[in-house]
Amino acid sequence: MRILIVGATGRTGRLLLARALKQRHQVTALVRDPARLPFVHDLLTAVVGDVRQPETIAPAMAEQDAVISMLSQPTASRVTIFSEGTQALADAAEAAGVRRFVAVSASPVGVDPQRLPLAVRMVLLLPHLNVVYEDMERMEADLTSRDALDWTIVRPAVLADGPGGNFRIEVGDLVPGGVTTSRVDLALLLLQVVETDAFIHERVAIAD
Repeated sequence: MRILIVGATGRTGRLLLARALKQRHQVTALVRDPARLPFVHDLLTAVVGDVRQPETIAPAMAEQDAVISMLSQPTASRVTIFSEGTQALADAAEAAGVRRFVAVSASPVGVDPQRLPLAVRMVLLLPHLNVVYEDMERMEADLTSRDALDWTIVRPAVLADGPGGNFRIEVGDLVPGGVTTSRVDLALLLLQVVETDAFIHERVAIAD
C-alpha cells in the first residue's frame, strides 16, 4: 500500500514507520524536518510540510491509499493542533480522493471520569491535559461527520514504552479497566487497521 504517515518522527510514529516499511509498504512521511526521521529506506519518501500550513499537505497526499495521523502537542494552555491539523489533513484527503483515514485520539476523550480507572483519573490532573482532550474531542466531532472518508479513530489509554504483545481492543470509547497502552501495540493496531480496512466509521479503543 501507499501510506502517508503524519507524526512519523514521534515515539509511536517511529515504531509505525519501521513496521510499515518491514511490511514493504510505500511510505510517505509528512515532516517539518526530514533530518529527524530515524533512517533512510528505499520505500520511504519524506515530504516537508506542516499541518498548520494546509497548502504544504497536497504534495504528500497525492496518490496515497491511506493516511495515518498521529498528531501531538507539547503542554500548552491553548491547543488546536488536533482539530485544526486533522481538519486540514482530512480536507486534503478528500480533495485528493484518498478515502482511508485513521487518526489517533485518546481513551479518556469525552468520557465521564467516573468510568475511568483511578490511575487514569489521576493522570487527568496533570496541568493543561484537559485542553488537549478538549481539542481531541473537537477533532473527533469533525472527523466523524465526514461521509467522504472511511475514517477510523483509534483511542489508546495512557501511552507507555515497553515490549507490548498483549493488548485488548474494544469498539467504542475505552477498554474497561485499561490504564496503559504500549506504543508497540498501538503501532501494530494502526497498521493492521489500514491493511485490513477494519473498523471503518468506528472508534476503537486499545489498552494492555
